[in-house]
Amino acid sequence: MTIPAELRPWSLLGEGERTELMLAHQPACDGEALTCSFDRKLQRMRVFLRTRGAWMTEAEIRSPRGDARA
Repeated sequence: MTIPAELRPWSLLGEGERTELMLAHQPACDGEALTCSFDRKLQRMRVFLRTRGAWMTEAEIRSPRGDARA
C-alpha cells in the first residue's frame, strides 16, 4: 500500500508524537463498537490519523519498533 503523498508516514513520526496520537485516539476507540478484527482496527486508526496528517501501514504496526517500510 502506498502512503498518500499529503500524509506523513507513521515511521517518520517521533516517539513523542506517536504517543500523543495514540493517547488522542483512545477516546475515539472508546466510542466505537468493540471488534477483534485487525482490519477494522487498522481502518479506524487510519481514519483518525488522516485527520491529523499522518498514515500507518500494516507493516509499521507489525514491526517491533513501528518503523517498517511498506
